[in-house]
Amino acid sequence: ALRDSDVNALLVVDISDVKRLGNLADVVREMTVPRFCIDHHMPSDEPPAPVIVADTRASATGELVFDLAQVLGLPIDMETATALYIAILTDTGGFRFSNTTPRVHAIAAQLLAHGVDPELMYRRVYASQSPGRVRLLAEALQSLGVEESIGLSWLSLTAGAKERYSVTSEEMDGIVEHPRSIAGTRLAVFFRDLGHNRVKISFRSSGNVDVNALARQFDGGGHAKASGALVQGTLKDVETRVLAASRAALAATPIDHVPMSPHATGAVNE
Repeated sequence: ALRDSDVNALLVVDISDVKRLGNLADVVREMTVPRFCIDHHMPSDEPPAPVIVADTRASATGELVFDLAQVLGLPIDMETATALYIAILTDTGGFRFSNTTPRVHAIAAQLLAHGVDPELMYRRVYASQSPGRVRLLAEALQSLGVEESIGLSWLSLTAGAKERYSVTSEEMDGIVEHPRSIAGTRLAVFFRDLGHNRVKISFRSSGNVDVNALARQFDGGGHAKASGALVQGTLKDVETRVLAASRAALAATPIDHVPMSPHATGAVNE
């Protein structure tokens, strides 16, 4: 276990709420050494440190770390450049999401100048799936639910999926992007049953639905367009509650630029 005597200070990155540290949350709360946090999520009621460097406008925490390195005059070696590039690459969805700003590309260009190989980074992050991960995705896609008239799509995975397919927790990331990619989807949800009456939720917005506000209804949080929560209850019960709240959020949010599907609008191919 981590103890005060083991460290001189503690730095937490990319987390706005101490509860997101899981089993380490209580340990961090009790530490008396100086604690710092660098983050770009919406603030929470219980941050992991009293001293916080945060900017919700940043595309990724990696962008803030890059800025700090520049201000402090710290050299960026190849290992650091690679880590920062991957941080920005993943949080911008491969430079596709709305948080991909001109400044993001400028920082990425500087990291490429340090020798980062963009093709290699793409392969490592997006094109190196294990067979188990693909089989897990196939199971998840069988659960697809879509309510085209309101732009709601979701997927679910039952308990034990991680063990059934011998995948890591990290390999679960990104599954929510599949329902999000459906034409007309304004809000996508991914339910992952962790067992023991715990369900992990991932929310994604393809328009102006604030999923941070939605996640906060379930003691979660994150960003306006990408958030999560850990909810107590059975998978069926949590699905019912969360989907009801999702429908309400959609009903309360005017449709912006996201095109509805042809089935939802009555449009036909000419």
